Amino acid sequence: SSGINAEWPLRPGTFDHSISKYASIMKLVILLAAVSCVTGFAVSAYTDDPAPLEVVCRGVDGGCPDFEDINVPNGIIGRAYVGSYIALIELSKTKYDRDDWESAEYRLRAYVNGNNFGNKKLRAMYPIQQLTTYEVGGRRVRQNFIAVSFPSDSSSLPVPRDQGIQLHLLYNTKAYLKAFAGYVPSESQASVYQEHFADLAAELDAAGIQYDPNTQLSLEYGVRYNPYERRREIGFLNHLGLKSMANGAVPLDDICSSVAGGCPSYTNINVASDSVEGRSLGNVIIALLQLSTEPFNKEEYNGAVRRLLSYIEGNNAEGVAIPAMYPIQQLITYEPNGKDVHQNFVAVSIPDSYGALPIPNDENIQFHVSYKTDVYVRAFAGRVPSFHQASVYEQNLQQLSSDLDELGIEVDKNCVVVMDYGDRYDENEARREVGFLTHYA
Repeated sequence: SSGINAEWPLRPGTFDHSISKYASIMKLVILLAAVSCVTGFAVSAYTDDPAPLEVVCRGVDGGCPDFEDINVPNGIIGRAYVGSYIALIELSKTKYDRDDWESAEYRLRAYVNGNNFGNKKLRAMYPIQQLTTYEVGGRRVRQNFIAVSFPSDSSSLPVPRDQGIQLHLLYNTKAYLKAFAGYVPSESQASVYQEHFADLAAELDAAGIQYDPNTQLSLEYGVRYNPYERRREIGFLNHLGLKSMANGAVPLDDICSSVAGGCPSYTNINVASDSVEGRSLGNVIIALLQLSTEPFNKEEYNGAVRRLLSYIEGNNAEGVAIPAMYPIQQLITYEPNGKDVHQNFVAVSIPDSYGALPIPNDENIQFHVSYKTDVYVRAFAGRVPSFHQASVYEQNLQQLSSDLDELGIEVDKNCVVVMDYGDRYDENEARREVGFLTHYA
């Protein structure tokens, strides 16, 4: 087999090289080492003669990310990335920690090879990327992560089982790069990379090219243990343009326009974030069932959903179907200590224009009006198995809480809402949201 789906770290072309070929290469390496001892000839661990990019990209299934060439002086590579989807893992703030890098690479490889809730092998692209941003002044690392790219038609990437993997769109980003080649030992990596970064910075300054010195990019192509078929690139970005894919969630408008009842009316709240959405909700009637005080009990939740859908589909005193709306909602309020559940129920919305609602045959179904409530949510997608549900929801709530704190947005973190859209058992057509209300009305 070939490409990233077969094996990783990657090698251009196929993996059908025989042992004898590698044995021949090893004999050549040993011979060169012997010659160097006798003649004083030095064999460099790395060179400035990288494999051409088109050769490297041509040999893999996914190819390389789409970009447009930027006209720059010789010796500098300029690219404007059209837009590619990336899966990334946050690394420690030690920039050249090889063990940390290889562990994260292994986790990304597992995601690509099927460790996701779609159980799908994915078409990933060269190169493996490390992106590092620094605090102003360029000394302290602000963010440091490893990423792998996917073709531009991969907007419905399945949800990773590894909760440390994030999905983003890289867009409107220009990179100015320098290419080199060869095996770089772990103990030499920091000095080799820093030397290339310093050379590139001097060339960019001399050419009068604007770049962000605090946003650095390192790219790896080919098999990193073969110094003869290798390409590395280091560079600076004009800025880091990342937009969260909300873990592959289908856009809200696409879902609401595809169902008979639509979604409850709302007004967007302008939020300076790609991962947080704000909505001011209008009045809506909700039919709800009270749950136990266990917040994420999948079996209890599914049972309540079936009972609500049964009412909507005609299990009521008049035997009529009711045009309910997306989403199915779970609302949880906590005691002031933030730990003990005060109320927990599942609900479905009904247009307030419907009129008099038929009496449910299920006597436990209650009706309420929800009004004038603002909600801030984080969206994600995919099937969440029962055993994994609590941790997935709690992780997304923690991330949302952190994002809201950073944005300075005040909410009532004891009022939690979880919303399911679409067919939640199809990772390509699902949307889930977790959120906090400003107040519960």
